[in-house]
Amino acid sequence: MRAALSGLTTRGRCLLAAGVASALCGLALGERDLIRVAVFLVALPLVAAAVVARTRFRLSCSRDVTPARVPAGQPATARLVLENVSFLPTGLLLLEDEVPYTLGGRPRFTVDRVGPGQRRVVQYPIRSDARGRYRIGPLRLRLADPFGLVELTRSFTAVDILTVVPAVHPLPPIKLGGAWESGGESVSRSVAIRGDDDAATREYRNGDDLRKVHWRSTARVGKLMVRREERPWQARATLMLDTRADAHRGEGPGSSFEWAVSALASVGAYTSRRGYSMRMITDAGVSAGGAELTDEGVLLDHLAEVQTSRNRTLDAAAGPLRGAEGLGTFIAVLGILDPEQAALLASTRSPSEISIAVLVDANSWLALSPRAQAESDAAYDASVEVLLRAGWRVVYEETAIAYTEAPATAGQLWKQRYRWSYGTMQALWKHRHGHFGRTRIPFIALFSVVLPLLAPLIDLMAVYGLFFLDRQITLLGWLAMLVVQAVTAVLAFRLDRESLRPLWTLPLQQIVYRQVMYAVLLASALAALTGRRLGWQKIRRTGDFSAAPSG
Repeated sequence: MRAALSGLTTRGRCLLAAGVASALCGLALGERDLIRVAVFLVALPLVAAAVVARTRFRLSCSRDVTPARVPAGQPATARLVLENVSFLPTGLLLLEDEVPYTLGGRPRFTVDRVGPGQRRVVQYPIRSDARGRYRIGPLRLRLADPFGLVELTRSFTAVDILTVVPAVHPLPPIKLGGAWESGGESVSRSVAIRGDDDAATREYRNGDDLRKVHWRSTARVGKLMVRREERPWQARATLMLDTRADAHRGEGPGSSFEWAVSALASVGAYTSRRGYSMRMITDAGVSAGGAELTDEGVLLDHLAEVQTSRNRTLDAAAGPLRGAEGLGTFIAVLGILDPEQAALLASTRSPSEISIAVLVDANSWLALSPRAQAESDAAYDASVEVLLRAGWRVVYEETAIAYTEAPATAGQLWKQRYRWSYGTMQALWKHRHGHFGRTRIPFIALFSVVLPLLAPLIDLMAVYGLFFLDRQITLLGWLAMLVVQAVTAVLAFRLDRESLRPLWTLPLQQIVYRQVMYAVLLASALAALTGRRLGWQKIRRTGDFSAAPSG
């Protein structure tokens, strides 16, 4: 009864308080009618509390979350089945399922009268952009009286787990290669078949089962030896994830760390579907899921909970990897890597095994200044060079697409083209010596500087021909030049697999755009000849990508 009284709603408490106040006033004034009203006001919430407290509904609840393992950003569905297993009908039921806030608000349902043996089915969607294992439930049932004076909450005990795993992207068919293993060894060995005396053995390693110790070989060699267990030959791959917080940039689902986790999940799914036996380590050197991952599901379940670490170096991972046997194809997804850490990781590679590095340029998640971006690119290239020289394969995206902002005003266009033209002349002058200067520079100077500077003469001759020479021949010559430009433009667009629609503006460029470029190139040439120093000519960024082509 005490629990029922604690479940009084605001309406019930107000009626109870009004009844007590009426009773006191009736006693003080000697009004029996006021006392009768007081008895009614006090009795109504108390009777309602007693009725609700003695309500004995026998309800069963089952929950089904489909699918139980869902990629980040994809929806799942929770289905609740409520069954009345008693011989009495229920009243109005208020249901609330406990769901973490990252999956959305707590779903609430109103279920009308449920007869004996009847069922009610309700379902609701859940979705999360963040990886993790989320507890769904328990279901809470709110019992209320018809007047809304008492409300009690009862909870079911059943809970379910929703695992949100990283997104897995399809990879093109590639040949990974890698060692083959049997019983944990990466090299082929003959297996003894005559008996225990000739059993294939190896030296004891920390963690081996002592029941596998071969005492005859131990006595003969003088070292603790264990028997090898031969299994069917299988390709092996070792996956490494760089979880250092300092090696990644960005926050939340759009961070470089989440990209790296998704990349490792995609690689793991690819290798698992091709029959590889997988192992996984992190920068902490901890093997995930024990010694071996049985399938991609186990890998995805582990990656659903992996978080960034406070490690600053790869020392903990490099130690166990150096000299380890049976790594097979080693694939590492790495964040920001300085040349020193790259050299440390490169030293762990075995000459007989394939090592592949997916090096994430995490600084591209930030808006760096030109100087900071140049320093980041230099460090990235240096790390790639270290890994390549050590025999690693460094993976990069050959078909990556980057969008840049076009100048929004004529002044911004002038600054951009002025910087480009002046920078071309600076590069020509800097590399004028040596083999490159003798063979490539004349070609670049001819087509990037000399011919563009002479191009205004063609326009002047075209205008002169229209007024003083044969107009037909002049127009044919101008159209011939336009056709040559159109053919080269079509070729360039085809090589980049771009749509040809923008080429309809090519004739319009001959009227205004070309003349602006003449003036920019002339100003750049005068600045270069006079030795004038030119600033960076930075243009203002608007962040407007509404005109970017899709796909």
